[in-house]
Amino acid sequence: MPMRNAIPTMALLVLAALAGAVAELPAQALYNHGQTIRITAGTTVTVNGDVVNAGTFSNAGPADAAPSNATLTVAGNFRNEGFFFNYGTVALAGNWDNPSSYHEGNGTFVLNGTGTQLLRHNGQSFYTLVLDGGGEKRLADNATITHRVRLQHGLLTPAAGSTLLLADGVVIEGGSAASYVNGRLFHAGSGYKLYPIGKGGTYAPITLEDILGAAPVTGFEVFAPNPHAAVEAAGLARLSGARYWQRTQLSGAITEARIGLGFDAADGLPSPDSAVVAEAKDAASPFRSLGGRLTSGTAAAGTVRSKDLITGNLFAVGIGRPALAGGAFFIPNAFAPASPHDEEKVLKLYGSRFAEGSFLFAVYDRWGNVVFQTASPARMTATGWEGTHGQTGLPLAGGVYTYLVRGNTTDGGSVRKAGTITLIR
Repeated sequence: MPMRNAIPTMALLVLAALAGAVAELPAQALYNHGQTIRITAGTTVTVNGDVVNAGTFSNAGPADAAPSNATLTVAGNFRNEGFFFNYGTVALAGNWDNPSSYHEGNGTFVLNGTGTQLLRHNGQSFYTLVLDGGGEKRLADNATITHRVRLQHGLLTPAAGSTLLLADGVVIEGGSAASYVNGRLFHAGSGYKLYPIGKGGTYAPITLEDILGAAPVTGFEVFAPNPHAAVEAAGLARLSGARYWQRTQLSGAITEARIGLGFDAADGLPSPDSAVVAEAKDAASPFRSLGGRLTSGTAAAGTVRSKDLITGNLFAVGIGRPALAGGAFFIPNAFAPASPHDEEKVLKLYGSRFAEGSFLFAVYDRWGNVVFQTASPARMTATGWEGTHGQTGLPLAGGVYTYLVRGNTTDGGSVRKAGTITLIR
């Protein structure tokens, strides 16, 4: 039943503009009950209410210039129960419900609502999708973007378990704290892929680089905080507790790839050069360092790319241990027993393998008194010193202490080094 102020429908309705002009055809609502509507190139149709299409609706056509400047602007909701062909631009402020057939053509679909927009696309494709208006766009089911995605203002949130897929070769424009994919995003293909993802108001994009494989379709989602930060991590001084990224292989396989992660002040890096990529097979497995091939930016805002190829499914930013060779070893210059990070709670030695029987590690206060010593290299490389007095077991006061390390190494070398360490209380 036609509604008042609706554009009437008939066997064929052509909405057209004069040559070289743009026609505004305002309406309170547009209901197409089984008829055919076509908007010609150069025509703008503005609907100030809802659109329901139960017929055939063409926004320009394949014979028009690609892309056409035919524009359909809808201030309300759009429900497509028939066939909709988009060779121009659709700008929608309300909900999109597509239980039938949407033909992407070479058209642009703009979601510009200022509030929450609900999207049901029926597993079909958008040629170009634009996020604008600032509202959240909630995708209820699967959707594929085949040509371009433009992230200007607003979040695109896929439903749990759904597949939001960027086809191989899709152009990504924009991406910021104001506009990103707020959930899991899949990419098809090899080479270089950008994932403009985030969560909880934080933009946390990643890159997958140098991808080789058999038709891989790979997804990533970021989670915060990182509950795995306390898990033992090989080759790492510390694992960031700020966030982690999870990989999902939808189909195909990756045989080689490197990954690039972003970091910020929440990761607590002393410098951008200390950043490495860490990976784990799954939540029950320990993390290990993939190294840092390239870093950029500052400790408050930067990126790190893995040196080694990825093999795992969980990824996080870490602080790497210095790479030591020969008889070299490393001892931190400060530690804090009250730190929330296990590796910062104790003082350990990293590097050389000391031989039993010749090793000594001693700590002296400012008057030269021995406050701690051990002849066990295993203790100093595995357990470390907790900042307690060697005889009483009581915590020592914060301050600067002198240490001495000496001993023979398992490769026949010898080591003797003295320096200072700061105990932070």
